[in-house]
Parts: sequence; structure tokens; C-alpha cells
Amino acid sequence: MKKDKLNKLENILIEIKQLIIDNEKFNYLIDEALNLFKENHICSIEGCDKEVFGRGVCTKHYRQWQRGKIEIDYDVKIKQQYDDLKEQKYDKLLVVEKYKSDDKYDNRWLCKCDCGKENVIVTDYNLKTGRVKDCGCSEDKPINLLNNKYEKLLVVEKLKGEKWKCLCDCGNERIVTTNMLINSKAKSCGKCARGESKYKGVYYHVSGKWHGIINKKGVNISLGYYNTPEEAALAYNKKSLELFGEGCYLNEIKTSSEK
Repeated sequence: MKKDKLNKLENILIEIKQLIIDNEKFNYLIDEALNLFKENHICSIEGCDKEVFGRGVCTKHYRQWQRGKIEIDYDVKIKQQYDDLKEQKYDKLLVVEKYKSDDKYDNRWLCKCDCGKENVIVTDYNLKTGRVKDCGCSEDKPINLLNNKYEKLLVVEKLKGEKWKCLCDCGNERIVTTNMLINSKAKSCGKCARGESKYKGVYYHVSGKWHGIINKKGVNISLGYYNTPEEAALAYNKKSLELFGEGCYLNEIKTSSEK
């Protein structure tokens, strides 16, 4: 919108106000419309009546603001968004002072950790949301998950790095990271959740039992439901010998003593 059109619109609003003098509510609305009009279309710098280019100021003052020569209302609004976090405690971090930077909108803070480490740089967002709770000292301590149970997974062995070998309730093994166990991202081996087991022809049923199935010439033959996958695997072996004779595939079943 050009400046002459803006001036014309302002004059129309003033004429409407002069026509109806007795109506206080109407006059109030006209005043609000004029103020809003000036805020959005007239430069906010005192004494300047040029059209707004950006950030509430005209082109001339916008260039001066970009070079850091003047401060505008936008700067005040931004500063109000940054709370003073000095001497506040967030978990293990104590805020000491604002991080010194050439960027006036930098929202980073210098903090001191309970472990004694100083000059830990953290943003106000990470402090308030709890995404950063310390300087990283808690991650340096080794976590021992051995023999712990997470849902269906029992941790049986420590591997390289952050990996653990786990034994599922169904008997399958799975390698899982520390993060997946602690945050409950891994609850089983995955096979039992899909109805699979380590034995051929043995599947987990929604009833809580193990279903034995054998296939002959494309036709599935049900072998019944059993309390353990080993019982279903034995039934599969027996039926496999009956149908296919010697040389057929047989499941290797470990006894409780071998486990």
C-alpha cells in the first residue's frame, strides 16, 4: 500500500470520528483503529512518518538497525523473552552468568555443575526443559545392568561398548543397547511378539500357549497347544519322523540342565 493511500485511509477515519461525536464507544473504536493503523503502517521511530518496511520501521531506519546503530521496539520485545536465570538451579547445574557473545539475541548461559566443572555452556531452553541436567559427568560412570530384568529380557552378558546380551522369556537371545533397555524401547526378543520361537514349527499363541504346526505338501497340520516351546518342539519332531522318516529336520531341544 502506497503512502498516499495510507494517508487517505487515515483521513477517512478522522472524518468518520468527527461526524459522530456523542457516541463514546464508537469514538473509542476509531481511536483504536487509528493506533493500530499507525503501528502497522507508519514507522515506529519518533518523528518519522514513512511507510513501514520491516520490524515496524521504515527502510532507512531498518538499514540503521541492521548495522547496530539504533535500537527499535523489536529489540525490547526480544529481550523480554529472555528471562534472567542467574543463580537459579536446574538439576545439577547452577546458572552463574550470561554467556558473553557478540550476538545480542544469544540465549546461552554459563553454568557450574555439582561435580565441580565450571563454564558449562547451556541454552535457556535446554535448562528449562531438562534436556541438559549436568555437564555430562553422569554419562562417564559405567552402568551395570547385569542380571537385571527388563520386561521379558534378562541381561546375561556385557558386550563391547553399550551393548548387552539378553535372554528373552521365550528362550531367544537378543543384543540390546543400554539406552534401549533403560528407556523401555526393547521389551522382548521381537520374535515372540511376532509369534515366532527358536524352534521350527513352534509359534506363540494369544492364549499364552505354544502352538505346534507342521507343513506337508503346502497343508498346515496342527499339533496342538503346549505350555512350553520345548514341548511343542518335541511334538514337531515326533510328527516329522512319522511323516518324512529318517533324515528329516529335527529341532535341537536343550534340557533345563544344558541351559
